[in-house]
Amino acid sequence: MMRQPAMQTGRSLALIRTVAASRLPAARCVATSSQAFAEDNDKRYRLWGSAGGVAAAFTAAGLGYYYYANGKKVAVCETDKSKEITAIALGTGPVERVDLGSEAEFDEAELYDVKVFGGKSSVLVTKAGGQFYCTGASCTHYSAPLVKGVLAPDHYGSGPSYHVSCPWHDAEFDLKTGACVNGPSLTAIPTYPVEVKNGRVVATLPKDMKETVEPPVAKRDPNNKAVYAVIGGGPASMAAMETLRQEGFTGRIVFITKEEFPPYDRPVLSKNLYADIDHIQLRKADFMDKLEIESKFKTTVTKLDAKNSTLHFDDGSTMKYDKMLCCAGAEPRRIPVPGHEAKNIFILRRPDHATGIQEYAMPGKKVCVVGTSFIGMEVACTLAKKGAKVALVGMEYVPFERVLGKQVGQVFKNVLDKNKLDFYGPAIVNKYDLDENGMVKGVELKDGKGYIECDAVVLGAGVAPTCHKFVEGVQVHSRDGSIICDPFMKARDGPDNFWAAGDCVTFPWYKSGHDTRIEHWDVAYQQGRVAAQNMCGKHVPFANIPFFWTMIFGKSLRYAGHCRGFDELHVEGDLDKGEFVAYYIKGDNIEAVATCNRDPIAVATAELMKLNHMPTGTEVKTGKIDADGLVKKLKEYNKKRLPAQKDSAVKN
Repeated sequence: MMRQPAMQTGRSLALIRTVAASRLPAARCVATSSQAFAEDNDKRYRLWGSAGGVAAAFTAAGLGYYYYANGKKVAVCETDKSKEITAIALGTGPVERVDLGSEAEFDEAELYDVKVFGGKSSVLVTKAGGQFYCTGASCTHYSAPLVKGVLAPDHYGSGPSYHVSCPWHDAEFDLKTGACVNGPSLTAIPTYPVEVKNGRVVATLPKDMKETVEPPVAKRDPNNKAVYAVIGGGPASMAAMETLRQEGFTGRIVFITKEEFPPYDRPVLSKNLYADIDHIQLRKADFMDKLEIESKFKTTVTKLDAKNSTLHFDDGSTMKYDKMLCCAGAEPRRIPVPGHEAKNIFILRRPDHATGIQEYAMPGKKVCVVGTSFIGMEVACTLAKKGAKVALVGMEYVPFERVLGKQVGQVFKNVLDKNKLDFYGPAIVNKYDLDENGMVKGVELKDGKGYIECDAVVLGAGVAPTCHKFVEGVQVHSRDGSIICDPFMKARDGPDNFWAAGDCVTFPWYKSGHDTRIEHWDVAYQQGRVAAQNMCGKHVPFANIPFFWTMIFGKSLRYAGHCRGFDELHVEGDLDKGEFVAYYIKGDNIEAVATCNRDPIAVATAELMKLNHMPTGTEVKTGKIDADGLVKKLKEYNKKRLPAQKDSAVKN
C-alpha cells in the first residue's frame, strides 16, 4: 500500500509540560544502571533504554509518556496493555502528528510502506495481534526495503512480540523496540508512537527522521570489578560485547584481537577487494568507547588457561578474568604441496590480504583460484569483473556441489562458462610450479587433470579453527580442534565461566541434537548474542535457523536451513534462467531451501522452520504447495496466532 497521507501538526516536545521526578506527588522515577521505571500508584511502567538521572513528564493529552535523561529530552514513549513503555527514537527536534490512513486499509499481518512528509521519507506500518506498529522502513544492514520482507512472531524471549525480517539477509527487527534480535546487524530501526483515533491511524513522527538508531546500553560502573574477556575480531565478539551492555552488565569488558581495528564486515572482502576498512567496520572505535570496552588490538593470546581463568599474551604479560567468551574464529586452510610458500599465493581473511590480491585484479593477469565454495567463487567473480583471466580448481564436478547438489551447482557452472572462467573439477592441486624468483608461474593438478598457467594463486579452500593450539582446560573436537559447547554456548567439558561462539565452535543442532559446526556469518552473530545473554545469567539456547547468501555474476543465492546430506532435491522454477527454489528433502522433511532471485522466499522459509510449520516434502513434490504458498502459509499462521498470543498476554 503506497499512499500520500494527510498531515496534522501536533505539539512539539517543547510544549509538553515537564515535571521533575522529585516533585511528582503520585509518581516517581526509579533508575538503575541500565533502565528506569516510572511508578504511578500501583502501576509500574518500564522505560526501555533509559539511564540514570531520569525525570519523567506525564500528560493525559494522548501523546503518551515522555522522559528526560540528565535534563535533556531523549525519547517519547507510548503505553500498551502490558503496562510497558517503549522508548521511541524521535530525536530532540519538532514532531508532527501524521495521518497514515484509515484503520480499515491495514490488514492483519501485512506490511505497508507509507510515504510521509511529502514523500521525502517512508515508514513501515504493521498491524500484528490487533495492534499497530510504526517503524523505520529500511534494514540497517544494507538498506533493503523491509516492506518486501516477512512478519513473524518473536522467538527470542518471553511474552508476545513480533518482528519483521529483511528480505535479503534475514536481519530481524523487533517491532516494539526496533532492536535487531537476529541476523547480520547491530543497529536498530527507529520506532514511533502510533494510535488509532476516530478510525484513523495516526503516528507521531520527528521532522528529522533517522534511518537507524543505536540500541540502549548500560553504563560502566567503576565499583563493579568483574572482568569479562572476549577474544576474537569477528561478528560474534561485537554482537556479544554489545549484548552484554544491553543486558545490563556494568563491569569491565576486555576485547582482545590480533587485528588492528574493531570487528568488520569480513564477507565484503571477497566481493570488493578495494573495500575501505573505515566503511565496513561493524562498529566504529568511538562506539566501542561509548560501550567503555577496553580494546587490546594487535595482541595475540599465546595461552588461554581456562582452569585458572588466566590469559597469557605474546608480550609476556598475563590477565585474570571472571568470565571468558572465546570467539577465536578460524584461519584459511593452506594446501601443503611443493611450492606452497611462494609469496604470490594468497589467502583472503583480512584487508591486507585483499590489498595483496588487488595487483592481479586487472586485464592481462592470470589468476588460479583454488576452491569453489563461497569465498572461492566470490573472489573469482570479483577478479573476472576487473578483467583478469580466472581459472577455478574444485574437488567436485560443479561449484557448491557438496552443499547445494549437482543440479543447483550446474547453474553456477553455467554462469562461469558464460563469463569465460575456466573450471577444473573434480581436481586436486599436485604442486605449484615456481620460477627462478620463487614465484608461482603455474599450478599442476593431480592425475594429469591439467596444468594452469598463472601469475598468482588465491586459496578459498575453507577454514579451520585454531583455538586448540592455545586453549587449555576445555574439550576440543578430535577432528577439527573446535571447542565443544552445549546449546547455551558454554564449553561442554570445561569450567562454568567459559563460553565460545562462531567458527571455532561445535554445538548441538537443535533440530536433531547432532553435533555440528557451521561457518556462517549470521550464525556467528547470533551465537555471540546468545553466549552474552547466558553470561548474564539467562538460560537462552542457540536455536537459530542458519541463513547465508552470495551473489555470483548477478545471481542472488539465499540458503535457509541446515542439511547434512539429503535424499532428494526438488526444484521449482527455471534453473536455466537462474530463477528457482530448491527444496532439500530428507525422509519427508524439508531440511533446507535454496533460492535464486526469488526473495523473500528464503526468509519466509526460515521463519516457518523456526515455527515447525514447514510443509512436507510430499506436499511440495505433488504441487500441493509452492514457493509463493510458503509466504501465504506464514501470513495465515500470523493471522491465526498473533491475536491469540496478544489476548493471552493481556490476561497474564
